Amino acid sequence: TGNIVLYIPDIWIGGFGLDESTWRQICMESKSHVVAVNHCTAPENSAFDIIDDCLNALWHVIRSPETLNLPKVSDVILLGEKQGAHPAVCLIRKLIETNHVS
Repeated sequence: TGNIVLYIPDIWIGGFGLDESTWRQICMESKSHVVAVNHCTAPENSAFDIIDDCLNALWHVIRSPETLNLPKVSDVILLGEKQGAHPAVCLIRKLIETNHVS
């Protein structure tokens, strides 16, 4: 089993702000695999669409890690960068409200 860092990037600027050397350091120090969420960023999408994208990505990683060549997931670390932090917090709140985490 393994740890996963679910990364939600900055939603307004796009792309990934952290460079490869930073990701390598995160992976080595946390002994984790990093999964970046490619969520909807178009202005016509609501914040709820972004949170649903993140939630769907999380469930996919947990339920089907083999499709991403990952080990079975034991723990998830949620990382939201810049304005990606808001969907990360909303995702945690949604998981708590639905009794998936405590």
